[in-house]
Amino acid sequence: MSRTVLEVLGPSTGGIRRHVAALADGLPALGWDATIAGPAGVMDGLTDGVVPIAVPAAMSTALRHPDRFSAAASSVGRLGRSHDVIHAHGLKAGLLAATIRGRPLVLTVHNIVLDVVAGSGAGLLRRVERGVVRRFDRVICGSAEIATHLGDTVSAERLRIITPAALDPMPRRSRAEVRSDLGIVQDDQLVVAVARLHPQKNLELLIRSFAVVAADHLRARLVLIGEGPSRGELTRMIDALGMSERVTLAGARPNPADEMAAADIVALSSTWEGVPIVAAEALQLGRPLVMTAVGSIGSAMALDGIGGTAVPVGDERSFTAALDHYLRDPGAAERAGVAGRALGEQYRAEHLVAAVAAVYEEVAG
Repeated sequence: MSRTVLEVLGPSTGGIRRHVAALADGLPALGWDATIAGPAGVMDGLTDGVVPIAVPAAMSTALRHPDRFSAAASSVGRLGRSHDVIHAHGLKAGLLAATIRGRPLVLTVHNIVLDVVAGSGAGLLRRVERGVVRRFDRVICGSAEIATHLGDTVSAERLRIITPAALDPMPRRSRAEVRSDLGIVQDDQLVVAVARLHPQKNLELLIRSFAVVAADHLRARLVLIGEGPSRGELTRMIDALGMSERVTLAGARPNPADEMAAADIVALSSTWEGVPIVAAEALQLGRPLVMTAVGSIGSAMALDGIGGTAVPVGDERSFTAALDHYLRDPGAAERAGVAGRALGEQYRAEHLVAAVAAVYEEVAG
């Protein structure tokens, strides 16, 4: 007889929601039926049947207006009573799930509180983070770096390191269809970035680097897939650089695997990542990566030199040189992408979902 797990997540447009979709897809075969609770629309294009909860979009809202947060917490609490395990994803979801009593609690920490992201509120958020993680029976860390960050707060017997999973990327449209939809000539060189428009992703570096190489590669185009609070700033930057005809903010797309599969290069310029799922997906699709050396994938690429090129975080000159190299030599780009498939295999969903199910077995007895 299957047992049940409630997967709780907050607002997400990126890797967290794809990780939760992979769990919901793979857990039933391992004896666990998953119910997903999250903001309305958060899993659009990935899975159906999400129980909607009104999670505040910003952590500051939740902390300054607890009355707005209590309704969501009450909803999660009612749902939790009918499930064997509660699994929260991220700090906002963790705040909700931490209010539940009498059920085993699991938290996956996908990101840590960073000054570059949290700004003046970083100190408060770190205190919230420490308070939340102490309430969970198991804390899953997406990388060893996250585990080290939490090591002083969570005992070793409660910590588990499990790389986040994602459903295997499956393009639904042809290269020609995607490029036509984006208004790009079929023979143009396409650089794609899939990222939340947020300071953590440092898309400014990518745009500046592309503006440099665009002068020599007249048929190169850059398309950013995603939404977020930095859209206005990025739009003004693109206009100021005179790149409005070459750089497109295409918004969120239902299946970013389509755009990545149609790309000549996939780019990732983040200042920090645990495990960038979009990088794993690009490798599985055989697309060459130009990325900063963030997370386990960036570290592996920097060490082994397969799958593309990983440069030091914030190194704009090296990032620009890597883009220029693959635009000048499409053969090298194709070879890098093909070679990177083996690295991408390590992040296949079935291996990682099994590890999460084992944690559920631990806490559920």
